Amino acid sequence: MNQTQSLYIRGVLVFSGIALLVFAPLFGSGYILSLDLVWAPGMSHVQHLIEIKGPLYYGRFPFVFLLDTLGVVVPLDVLEKLVLMSVIVISGLAGIHSTPAQTHTSKFATGLIYAVNPFVYTRFLAGHWYLLLSYAVLPLAIRAYYQYLSGEVEQPYRALLWGTLVSVFDPHGTVLLAFIGGIFTVVHGFHSELEQNLSTVKRVGFYCVGFVLLNSYWILPVVTNLTGGNGTLSAYSIADLTAFSAYPTIDENILLSVMMLYGFWRPGYLTTTSVLPTPLVFGLFTLLLALLLYGVFISDDKSWRDGLFVSAICCFILAMGATGPVTGPVVTKLFETVPGLLAMRDTQKFSIGLCLAYAWFSGVALDELIRDPPINVPSFSRDSSLRVGLSLVILVATLSYSLPMLNGFHGQLSPTEYPDSWNVLNERLTDDPTPSRVLVFPWHQYMMFSFTDRTIANPTDIYFDKPVLRGRNIEIGTIESNAPEPAHQEVRSLLAMDWRDRSGFGEATAPLGVRYIVLFKSADYESYSYLNDQTDLRIQRETTEYVLYENTAFDGQQQDAWPAKSSPIPMTAVLVGFGLSLLTLLSISIPVGRRILNGNSR
Repeated sequence: MNQTQSLYIRGVLVFSGIALLVFAPLFGSGYILSLDLVWAPGMSHVQHLIEIKGPLYYGRFPFVFLLDTLGVVVPLDVLEKLVLMSVIVISGLAGIHSTPAQTHTSKFATGLIYAVNPFVYTRFLAGHWYLLLSYAVLPLAIRAYYQYLSGEVEQPYRALLWGTLVSVFDPHGTVLLAFIGGIFTVVHGFHSELEQNLSTVKRVGFYCVGFVLLNSYWILPVVTNLTGGNGTLSAYSIADLTAFSAYPTIDENILLSVMMLYGFWRPGYLTTTSVLPTPLVFGLFTLLLALLLYGVFISDDKSWRDGLFVSAICCFILAMGATGPVTGPVVTKLFETVPGLLAMRDTQKFSIGLCLAYAWFSGVALDELIRDPPINVPSFSRDSSLRVGLSLVILVATLSYSLPMLNGFHGQLSPTEYPDSWNVLNERLTDDPTPSRVLVFPWHQYMMFSFTDRTIANPTDIYFDKPVLRGRNIEIGTIESNAPEPAHQEVRSLLAMDWRDRSGFGEATAPLGVRYIVLFKSADYESYSYLNDQTDLRIQRETTEYVLYENTAFDGQQQDAWPAKSSPIPMTAVLVGFGLSLLTLLSISIPVGRRILNGNSR
């Protein structure tokens, strides 16, 4: 076993141990449910991708197909926990592999800082596991791109494959890869001579063409969908930017919150200042900031250093969003001007650029401290006591700085079982073979249920076997809904009417394909009491958790007449895109395979 293999084996063991520190209390039976993190028995990730997420997220097809395949043999609640734990392990290994630091201590520190920090912590609580998987492999994609850009690597194959993997997990990761990679490209050009820049242009062009071809399976459907005015992205506006901009989590200060890798737009979670003395927390942050600045100061590769530092500054400004002091109006204008940028309406996602800077620069700084310590350390003990000491300091400091993330997120999350009554209801609905839809109330995308202690995305469409119409209205700030699909618009229009002294609700919903209505006794369910007075609705079952109504006005009309409840599938674009992606992948695989067989892979 060589040193590299030993390094990665130890990395797997170390970061698996850290993942256990985080998730071990959540190993009980049941699912981890938290905001957008919603799994259910028998769910199909592919179906959810097609019916709910739409073409903007078609890049996930390979991954969700793999999840559904694994779900056949692995219990879904176990698979969910394994996927979540893998975020920490992959992030740590990506930090080890991507850092320019040379010593093993510095590599592990880089991986640790990147895998365990407030950004990762808050995104776990928000249930953004797809984003975190994309985050985990992003350092590998950026490092591989820079190596190709600078000529260190002749062919772009590795950069293309890592970049594609970023896109497979989440499109926001693709935006960040393009943004940070673009800054690295400009900075590299600034440091290069004219002849080198001409070569760089060719390299960048080749990479961009290769990336588009390799990712055509989702890029073509997205472009087709957007040019046709379909999809949720077409419904985004500056109101979304305002609603989702960073929140002053720490000391009611936006600048400080974002710098400390907090600032997620949705407050209400524990921060490190909630469990540790504030001066200690600021001391830990000062240590992290000092390592970053020292890493900037001593980095040898000016192009890499300046590219990373400039991208961190730009990401910091963008992460504050419309609420940033001084920069807020500039960011708002930028989002108004650049097409598609509103896909990053949750601007704190740009803090990923800060995470990279903290991790990579800290690794470089520690490398220098180990090679040239500021205190007189005898040479015979430098490789032992100094490295052990620095390792312990970084380990304790990093885990302490993100202390609420440990021990099951400090008790904020717990495994949850769906109640038996949901299974009974599902069986009752599926006993009816007539093609129809189930309309679910209350009409909210996010709410608490009787069996949850947190607000979660409505899971009825992934739990029940019958097609479900449920709320997709996010209800944040001034935004009621971003769902442009006709069926959802019809339901919203019906709910805007006063039904307390009106009849015919069943008749009004029958053209939507609704044969059953389920009213869960959660949130504002009492405002739907008018359903009991409708002559064309009949109560079939009532429990302490829900009321099941049958729509007697439903006449079993053909499904083709029902308004769509999901974005249309641009089938031609999908087929052409998959064909292009497959051909490109094959063309890349042939030379890569030859290199591996010849023992010359890089």
